[in-house]
Formats: sequence, C-alpha cells, structure tokens
Amino acid sequence: GPWHLAALSEPAVEQYRGMKFKLWKEMLLHPTCEAAFRRMLRAGLITTLFDDVAFPEPEEEREQWTVVDEHTGKRVRVPHPVHALRVWDADKGAYRPVDCHLEGAPQASGVKAFWAELLQQLEGQHGKEYLNSLLGSS
Repeated sequence: GPWHLAALSEPAVEQYRGMKFKLWKEMLLHPTCEAAFRRMLRAGLITTLFDDVAFPEPEEEREQWTVVDEHTGKRVRVPHPVHALRVWDADKGAYRPVDCHLEGAPQASGVKAFWAELLQQLEGQHGKEYLNSLLGSS
C-alpha cells in the first residue's frame, strides 16, 4: 500500500520498538473488552510496530480497527501493525529503511510456534470453547 507520514522521530521509534510487544502481549493476556480481544485474536501475532496516534491508519480503514467496549460503551482502538518504516536521509538524498520489528517478538521462523503457545496459554485462561468462539472456529 501507500506510504504514510508518521509524527515520530527515529529515536522515538527505537523507544517504541523496545516496549510495544510487551504492551500488546499484556493486552492480549489481560483483556478488558471482549470485542477488542476478539479483534486482536483474529488479527493474530503482531511483531512489528503499532500505535494508532504515531502511525494512524487512513480514514477509510479506521472503523476496521475500532470496536465498542461492551462494558463501558466507549470506542476502543485495536492494535494493528505497520509493514515497513523508512526515513529520509538528506545527506544521501534517499530513503533508508528503519527496523520496525518489536523487541521481544519472535522472528519470522518462530512466529507459528510462538502464536500456538500463546493460544494454548489463552485456552488455559479462558477455555478452549470460548477462545474458539472468538476466533470463529470450532
């Protein structure tokens, strides 16, 4: 898809990379809103940066990443990842890539095993039937 500008410095990106995976995992392990929990489960494992303020989605995608908390009636933003980051290098007159992989998140080769283990942990907390109902599987 198209590139979008982010209102974030490169040092701030590095700080976010160091803390966002832990935040995402905590949100998944300790859900407060069933709708957000369902959307996070269906989105799957996030291994790259996300932040709805620093990396806002296009207006036409906003509703896909917003749910209503059934307890409070408030709108809740659901985490979703960026696919790539780059920064303009004025000295070279070209873009250079910026690592968007979250610290603590598995690398591509370990994603399936990590997600399977996390789902097993969630089944232990919430029950297999409930988790499958949220995932839309039997």
